Amino acid sequence: MPPNLGQGGGMALESASILSQCLLIGETLSKGLEKYETRHIGRTSIVANESKTNGDLFQASNAFTVLLRNSLFSYLGKQTYKEGVDELEIPDPFAYLFSYRLLSWPHPGKRSSCLPGD
Repeated sequence: MPPNLGQGGGMALESASILSQCLLIGETLSKGLEKYETRHIGRTSIVANESKTNGDLFQASNAFTVLLRNSLFSYLGKQTYKEGVDELEIPDPFAYLFSYRLLSWPHPGKRSSCLPGD
């Protein structure tokens, strides 16, 4: 996981919790690991890809990309200062990170699926 979202430690804890639940619920080790992969690969892929994109943008050395990035952030900073964050009506680009609720899962002692809604 690239380090550009600051999510490595959080994802590790999240993964450990999900893996432990899937292993407890799975009838065999291979079934538990399969459940874990099915349950968690989508989210970890999104976070890793976003982290890579942030790294590409923030560590860019191409003159055009740097100019575009700096202009965009300068504009957004001025708009935020003038109108306030709530008034901009920009969707939260990090909602997928912060709206995720790990604790909404079934208790590990429950013998159900480790997939949401099952």
